[in-house]
Amino acid sequence: MNLAFDQIGNVAILEVPEERKKEAKQLAAKIMDTNKHITSVYAKGSAMAGKYRVRKLKFLAGEKSTLTTYKESGCVFELDVAKVYFSPRLAFERTRISNEVKNGEKILALFAGVGPFPIVIAKKLKTEKKTAEIVANELNPAAVKYLRQNIKLNKVEEFVTADKGDAAKLLVKKKKWASRVIMPLPHTAEQFLPQVIDATAKNGIVHFYGFGPHRNEKTKKAADPFKKLEAKIKALCKKKKRTCKIIFKRVVRPYSPFSVQVVIDFKVL
Repeated sequence: MNLAFDQIGNVAILEVPEERKKEAKQLAAKIMDTNKHITSVYAKGSAMAGKYRVRKLKFLAGEKSTLTTYKESGCVFELDVAKVYFSPRLAFERTRISNEVKNGEKILALFAGVGPFPIVIAKKLKTEKKTAEIVANELNPAAVKYLRQNIKLNKVEEFVTADKGDAAKLLVKKKKWASRVIMPLPHTAEQFLPQVIDATAKNGIVHFYGFGPHRNEKTKKAADPFKKLEAKIKALCKKKKRTCKIIFKRVVRPYSPFSVQVVIDFKVL
């Protein structure tokens, strides 16, 4: 059985191809048989939608519960997969960025969800007896509830402050404040780039996530997934009378037959 699914704690969220919809419950049962830690299986019932980036889920097998506890990098996260956005597929990125954070940084963790980026960073800093000021911003009230809960659960209150509300409003208050900004919202992060550039201090680093084509839909030839996004970043910096330097980029994961999710790290000078 070669099926894609995300495991978030004891919950599996299954991507069921159209041609296999009728056997979805049997597929879910097989997942539970071969993964003893999974107690609930759901199918994706819709794409991510709405201002809170949540999708509908269809119950398939096991316990009918969307509450789960997810563990990563020595951190524990409690969440409801039906009410918040969460991606275990960004675990590598969270570790990568946490390894780059220096002592005493001021960090804006935008679109923070239940807190995986800021809490993984804070936990590592705490272990290394370093400090940082991290503001974790999230719009979804349900996610903010779990964000605050997870900050306490991981005992990183002295590092992370939860900020409920629109990221744009927070950014206006943080002019040239941040030494690092994390933007893990690939569908709409571009619209926040102008304010993010304003909020970034000199030599500050922005971790920007977006989507780019890896193949041309018409010609089927390979395409550069970074090209348009890099050009946009540089143009916006120029418009803001700031210069920037691309310091890192990588393909994070496949997204569709013709596109991939990418991350571009750039320094604002």
